[in-house]
Amino acid sequence: MPIASSLMFSFVAIITAIGAHLADYSSTHLFNPAWPGHAKYHAGHTTALSALLGVLTLFFAWRPGGDVLSNLIAAAGFASIYWISQSLAIVYPNTLFFDPEFDLPKNYILGLPAQAMFQIVFLSITLVAFLWGLRSVL
Repeated sequence: MPIASSLMFSFVAIITAIGAHLADYSSTHLFNPAWPGHAKYHAGHTTALSALLGVLTLFFAWRPGGDVLSNLIAAAGFASIYWISQSLAIVYPNTLFFDPEFDLPKNYILGLPAQAMFQIVFLSITLVAFLWGLRSVL
């Protein structure tokens, strides 16, 4: 796999693993007294999942052995799962990008909720890393 692809996958993996923890270990999520325990349970699930996906992405991005195409597909798949699932979360009933008290202009980037912008950016980086890697395989 080209080093450029591995580096891009690594960037997405680290942001995914660390970023979810930074976002959820906050007054808007885990330390929000308005959130019931079960909502906090799901925040814990999401942050644990982000860390595991980050580790798997790093493993396949830098795996010294194995089939290059399989490593590339696995790295791209693990790098994108968190962001795809976050993109789909808004379609579930009664979901919001922000709780009303946190729905502030500072939480938008170019008119989009910050989460949507992060999804676009990190899925785009993953796609570029995949396509760059695919060029070396084909």
